[in-house]
Amino acid sequence: MSEYQHCEFQAIEAERREAERQRQAREAEAARRLRLDAVRRRETEVWNEVEKAVSKRNPDGCEQATSLLLDLQALAGEDGETETFRNRLRSLRERHARKPRFIERLAH
Repeated sequence: MSEYQHCEFQAIEAERREAERQRQAREAEAARRLRLDAVRRRETEVWNEVEKAVSKRNPDGCEQATSLLLDLQALAGEDGETETFRNRLRSLRERHARKPRFIERLAH
């Protein structure tokens, strides 16, 4: 393979990798949109799920609660409801202040 062919091959391979990265990014965004739309339809229930997850007092519960809160935060940002979200989060922190694992997870 000549140097020219090698360079051409590398360029084609780089384009292929970039196209794959973009495809994966589109798929991830589509999945995120579906998840957020589902959360939007069930927002009250999702806040209740957060409470239940935190009440489990275990790493899985903290992880689940944190994941749901990230979705709720994203929706609040999209809907212009960040202050409402912050107030609910503050209240959640106060109610669960004795759960250091959860509070620590919120800080990250």
